[in-house]
Amino acid sequence: MNAKDIASFLKCEILGNPLKEITRPGYLYTAKPDELAYCFLKDDEKDLEAIRKTNAGIVICQKHLKERLKQLKVKSTLILSETPKYDFARILQEFFVKERPAISPYAYVSKNVKIGKNVNIHPGAVIYGNTIIGNRVTIRANAVVGAEGLDYGRNKKGELKRIPHLSYLIIEDDVDIGSNTTVQKGMLRPTIIGEGTKVGPNCDIGHEVKIGKCCIITGMTLIAGATEIGDYTYIAPHSTIKNSIKIGSNVFVGIGSLVINDVPDGTTVVGRPAIEIEKFREQRKRLKELLGETL
Repeated sequence: MNAKDIASFLKCEILGNPLKEITRPGYLYTAKPDELAYCFLKDDEKDLEAIRKTNAGIVICQKHLKERLKQLKVKSTLILSETPKYDFARILQEFFVKERPAISPYAYVSKNVKIGKNVNIHPGAVIYGNTIIGNRVTIRANAVVGAEGLDYGRNKKGELKRIPHLSYLIIEDDVDIGSNTTVQKGMLRPTIIGEGTKVGPNCDIGHEVKIGKCCIITGMTLIAGATEIGDYTYIAPHSTIKNSIKIGSNVFVGIGSLVINDVPDGTTVVGRPAIEIEKFREQRKRLKELLGETL
């Protein structure tokens, strides 16, 4: 592929040689002249320095740096994008990694499962009944979806009686469920994984959880039952979310957080228990003053 082809597909502007060719994708810092890379370091100065140093043949980089990039001496042809990492992903999926929809060997699909178009179910995945899977969904190796959750009634003697889960698990379009992740169906209300949401490996999502669209739930996260999460929220690795709370849209939950209270829209929370980040920083500051040392 050449830069002109890539820019045309992305509908982006080119700085440099439009006929520059690449044969494969590469990592920005080690890329070779026949490789395509992207640059999005979330810091303009770091971006400019990395682009100046890279040997990549073509780099997808931030459009707003155009005038400053013109002043640099760079070896690469540049494609100017509003969303470099997203557009790099588009190129890889369209031209380098074509995954054919399939139910792989050793996957198990129970009765009463509805599967949409262009779905990939990887080896070892288990799909239990009362599960509805939308279009272009990926369920990765050894994931278990539609299982029953842990919900019991207890009598006066302390004996336990399991409550059957009679509702559904609904996985909407363009969802990705990571390997070894478990998603439970609802007991009386459905569990819902919203459109475009991506769930990492080794996660546990409880019964009657509702997750909005385009969220990222990273690896080793536990979301207890009946919790609701809005749209575009990011939950960092090893987080634990208490049952029956509400987390808003555009929320960022920091790594290893323990969330036990509702979180409003647009809030960043960190810590165990998780609190708003500015309050967390203030507490850290006071603790440093009290201990007279750096934490």
